[in-house]
Parts: sequence; structure tokens; C-alpha cells
Amino acid sequence: MSALPANRARSAILAGRCPLSAILFASLGLAATVWLILNTGLRGIENTIAIAGFSILWVVPLHILPIMLDSQGWRVLLHDGEQKPSSGFLFWVAGIREAINGLLPVFRVGGEFTGARLATRAGISKANAIASVLVEVTLTLVNQIFFTLAGIFLLVTVSSGHSFYGQILPALSLAAGAIVIFVLIQRGGFFSFCHRWIEQLGWGNRFVRAVGDPEALDQAIHRLYQRRTLLLRAGLWQMAGLLAGVLEIWLALFLLGSRVGWGGALVLESLSQALRSASFFVPSGIGVQEGGFVVFGSLLGIRPDITLSLSLVRRLREVLFGLPFLVSWQWIERRKWGRMDSLAPPDLP
Repeated sequence: MSALPANRARSAILAGRCPLSAILFASLGLAATVWLILNTGLRGIENTIAIAGFSILWVVPLHILPIMLDSQGWRVLLHDGEQKPSSGFLFWVAGIREAINGLLPVFRVGGEFTGARLATRAGISKANAIASVLVEVTLTLVNQIFFTLAGIFLLVTVSSGHSFYGQILPALSLAAGAIVIFVLIQRGGFFSFCHRWIEQLGWGNRFVRAVGDPEALDQAIHRLYQRRTLLLRAGLWQMAGLLAGVLEIWLALFLLGSRVGWGGALVLESLSQALRSASFFVPSGIGVQEGGFVVFGSLLGIRPDITLSLSLVRRLREVLFGLPFLVSWQWIERRKWGRMDSLAPPDLP
């Protein structure tokens, strides 16, 4: 999906220059996190984490479940008569996608670009790979709205602080409207339109190298949206993955000494995910996740030292779980696919 040559695109994300805006927002987020930790008390956070000890590391392998479920949702969308990649391969790609979006300053979209490109390495046509990712992202946004609404409903039932309605519900309404527009654009021959416009600027060949045949891509997207049962199956897999993430929050809180029920864990997971999605311009959602956990945790009656400890545990899991995927991705790209790219004929001008 990138316009970079294939043998250079593999390292563009890791070796690319970090935007100044990303550095600025990351610095502000880090400052907010440090302030929260110091204001809460470092000693209290240390004592809370000490309660769990090394058992807190169980949240790392537990994350296999949501990634596996999410990758199965993507696999459902990879149809059209082509041989689907194995579940193991898609699990690996899904792990890479999440690691890129969560650990690198790519505004939470670089993982999708990489995932589509890796799918083509497994024999999926470029049109079907990109179409599946675009539709999958749309389904993810829809599921995120329902997931967030469930969290709001549960929070209302246990909290007397209802003033957040005025901020969250209008934002969700805007997000729903944006998704509808996004779907209409996808179904309206967007890539063919872009190709005609870009071709007038003399960049038509570059656009084709990036996305493949624009008409084939538009047709692949249209076919996916016509298959309602397929979309429903993929969406259910995704929702199952979101609910599996709640289990991770519940276990971490339990090990940290907080006996919050499943509903409370769902509130923290759903609303913190919504905040991180809305603040995509902040690398890794640093500061946003921490502040969200503290605010929503306080409405649930959870002490700030526990919610900040939970956020630090989540950060630790992201690194321990995601780093092996990033390393394996770069190793495979350089050793295996790098040789394939060097033997491939050059792109036509």
C-alpha cells in the first residue's frame, strides 16, 4: 500500500523520520504521565505492583487470545476464491500490526499498511489485501462504538457522575457519521476517481504501483460490502477479541489487589480504547491512557495508585508482547523477502 519500492518499504516505518508533531505530543503525554505518577505517589504505585509480583506477567501470554480472535475476523474477509493465508500467518501479521500501531509513531495507521503488504506476500492479490484491510478497519470502528456504548451504560449504572454524557455521546455521534461517510466513499469508486485525478498530474504509474489496479480494488471493496453475512461473521470475531481484552484488564486488576468485577473491567477497557483511538495523534496514547484509567477508575471507586499501576502493566505488556513481532518482521523482511525483492524486475517507469 506504500508507494515506496518493495525492497525499501520493509524498513520505512522503523527507519523513517519521526514527525515533529509526534515528538511534541509524545513529550506532552510523557509529562502528563510523570505528573500523574508523582501526584499519586511513586511509593504507593511500587507497593501496588509489588502485590502482584511476577504473576502480573501472565497478562503477556493472555494477550494471545484477543490477537487470535481479531486475526480470524480478518481471515474471514480474505475470500474471493484465493487461497487464504494460514491462521498462524495472519496471527503473526496481526501481532505486527498492533505492535507498529502501539509502539511506533505512525498515528495508528502504519500497521494497516504493513498488514496489507504482508498479505500480498502470502499470495493474496493486492486489490483483495487492501480491500480486506479497509473493510476490516471500518468494522473495527463500528465495533468500537458499540463497545464504548456498553462501557458508558455500565459506568452509568455504578457511578453517580453522569456529566461525561455531554462530552462522550456527541463525540460518538460524530464518529458514527464519519463511519457512514467513510463507507459511502469506499463504495463510490474512490480509488478509480483518485487514479483519474492523479494521472492528470503525471503520477498515475506511482499510484498503480501503490494500490494495484484501482478498478479492481474498488470492485473488491464493493463485493465485500455486498456480502452481509461475511461482514457479520468478521464483526463478531472482532467483538469477541474486544471482550477478550476485558479479561486481560480484569486479571491485571485482580493481581494488583483490586476486586473489580467484569463490568468494571469492561468500562476501563472500552473507554480507554475509545480515548486512545480518538487521540491517534499521540504516539502510543501516552498520557491519554494513564489519565483515562485514573478518571474512569475513580468513578468506579478504584484508587489512583491501582489504575496507574494497571496502565504501567499495560505498557509493559505492549512492549514484551509487541517487540518480538517487530523483531521477527524485520528479520524476515531482510533475510527472506529482501532476497526476493532483489531478484524481482525493476518497476516500469
